[in-house]
Amino acid sequence: MRYSKLSLLEMLHIGAIIFLNLYVYTLIPPLSENMSGLGNKFQHPLYLFIWSLSIATFFLIHTKELMQSYNYPSKWGKIFLYISTILMVVCILLPYKPFQFPLLSKWHVRLAMFATVIYILVFLHFLCYQTLHTFNINISYLKFYFVFIFLELLLYILNGGVSTLLETSFALIMSLFLLYLQHK
Repeated sequence: MRYSKLSLLEMLHIGAIIFLNLYVYTLIPPLSENMSGLGNKFQHPLYLFIWSLSIATFFLIHTKELMQSYNYPSKWGKIFLYISTILMVVCILLPYKPFQFPLLSKWHVRLAMFATVIYILVFLHFLCYQTLHTFNINISYLKFYFVFIFLELLLYILNGGVSTLLETSFALIMSLFLLYLQHK
């Protein structure tokens, strides 16, 4: 198996994502707060916006490139990928201040969860289609994805909700997995 090289732009983008996801641990507690708290309670809204935008664009660009390189035929899958990306960015624009803006705060949480679930399902459909229908992707990658999502759900349940660790681990592992699949 021959691996293709990463472009300079890809290296900069993944480097920024790694930095943003690890540096956040110096700003907020990883298990008792979530990224929304970073923007509101800890007064780093620009950091939160840059983090969200970098993750959303990375997921969109690299998932779309994977879908094109593997000739993924689902038009709906591609449409839902765009919807998920838009929702990821829009939810950050809504303030999470439950006491000042209770309705907007609820929609912030709903959109963030909905965007993540849509993305997980779109990518799962892509992997299942490529693994079980066209046999373009090895089944071990599908197994890895199932274990990864299971561990993320377990972290969600054990922590009693969304935490910084959950959000950053999902963003980091998914970004690296996308790059690996794209350049394997």
